[in-house]
Amino acid sequence: MRVLAIIPARGGSKGVPRKNLKLLGNKPLIAYTIETALNCKAVTDLITTSDDDEILQVAESYGSMIIKRPVELAMDETKMPPVVSHVIETMRKQSVEYDTIILLQPTCPFRLTEDIDVALDMLEKGNVDSVISVCEVGDSHPARMYQINEGGLKAFMPEWEKENRQNLPNLYHRNGVIYALKRALFEEKQTFFINNSKPLVIPKERAINIDEALDFTIAELLVKNFQ
Repeated sequence: MRVLAIIPARGGSKGVPRKNLKLLGNKPLIAYTIETALNCKAVTDLITTSDDDEILQVAESYGSMIIKRPVELAMDETKMPPVVSHVIETMRKQSVEYDTIILLQPTCPFRLTEDIDVALDMLEKGNVDSVISVCEVGDSHPARMYQINEGGLKAFMPEWEKENRQNLPNLYHRNGVIYALKRALFEEKQTFFINNSKPLVIPKERAINIDEALDFTIAELLVKNFQ
């Protein structure tokens, strides 16, 4: 099984400016994902795709292959499937094909090599078309959520609003740490969300997804235990 790991790392970032290059501990944020993927023996090739020359330079210095992404694929509203397709087609023009695609967002620095191994093993040996990482929502359950309606609170799940936490159904949040699926199926469907998707449950402490300044602050507190 030939596995292509893709790190999507565009230059624009509003929540945390230049976050992919921002130092977390003693190295750039993107370096954590690169090093973890390179340590995974099941990964055939690792490619960082970015519109930003500095990000590409740093990614290459840490051992990743790089592909310059067109500006039109690096906008705020750009969806991920065209970005992944661009990488696949670029490699295809070099006569390189893959069986499996695994997307590793650089904003999730605390995934382990073992997490990637498990996802790829599930995909190869199980009756599954894609693997998506999730974590339990805990007390951030939709039963505790409300809409503001004309200045008042309207329960999002009124049937569960008054239930104790232990009585609520277990729910899981997609955390963005890992998306893995068969390349042919991705090209057919142009999505990572296939009907026959299986969950990879990852603990919350390894599922930090840095989107805002507070997320980065939390990551700085956790990084000492990770290194």
